[in-house]
Formats: sequence, C-alpha cells, structure tokens
Amino acid sequence: MGKEAAPLKGVKFISYHEHWPYFAELFGMDYIGTIELKPGIDPTPHHITELVAEMKAEHVPIVVSRATVS
Repeated sequence: MGKEAAPLKGVKFISYHEHWPYFAELFGMDYIGTIELKPGIDPTPHHITELVAEMKAEHVPIVVSRATVS
C-alpha cells in the first residue's frame, strides 16, 4: 500500500453489494457488511434497522456503492 492510501487504514465502511472485501483487505480498511442481504435480494426493514444501529455503535462513516456507466 502506498503513502497515498495510508489514511484509509482502519477506516470502517459498508457497501450496498458485496463487492468490496478485497478492496478493504488491500487498503487495510474494516469492511463491516452490506445493505443487500444476498445478491439481488433487497434488504428488509429489520436488516436496515440493525445495520444502522451497528453503524452508529461502530462509528462507520462510509457507505460505498459502485457507479454504473451506460
């Protein structure tokens, strides 16, 4: 990891899809979880409630989503 990425080390985040574990490992980030329960399955209200509570408890500042270019 280069000096430019050093500030990412230890930063906690969640993502919509489960596409980010390797990114987190490469940059030393803490991947907390996903919004989507399983690929193609929307989250339930209960899951969102639990995820928000976990984000608050763990001080998770970032939600990552990939951009789609058409």
